[in-house]
Amino acid sequence: MNYLFNTATGYMTCIHPSRRQLKTETTEGVTVKLNEIRSSDLEYDNTQTLQIVDDEIAVVTRPPAPIVAPTSVSAWAAKAVLEVNGYHTAVESYINDTLTGVDQIVAKRIYFEGNDFVYASPLTQVIKGVLELTDDQAKQLFIDAKALQP
Repeated sequence: MNYLFNTATGYMTCIHPSRRQLKTETTEGVTVKLNEIRSSDLEYDNTQTLQIVDDEIAVVTRPPAPIVAPTSVSAWAAKAVLEVNGYHTAVESYINDTLTGVDQIVAKRIYFEGNDFVYASPLTQVIKGVLELTDDQAKQLFIDAKALQP
């Protein structure tokens, strides 16, 4: 959908008259076009945009861009980020003191000797739970670790 800014009226209007007719509303002899919006209603910081809501053009706040985390990072980078953020000792304590048997052996091999940390792996998800991290916080740690890699 295209919009045209009319400098005389200070409004942005829909310019597909063959596909869409502008609705009007008449109150006390004054006709108001419902599908118009003044340019002064828009902020110019890219946090707002135009959207058609109930056949009216409305100013809405853009949703935040989703955080896209890498699917895996190298183990050294992940451990460095954990240490910088103060999580390293908590993770090691959890692996050494809380886990037992086969779970502890597997976790030690992955954490201490593994080459990569995979975001979707069960160990990563358990660590995320132990550290009480939200999905966005955990993704940010992976993004930070990826930034350390050459």
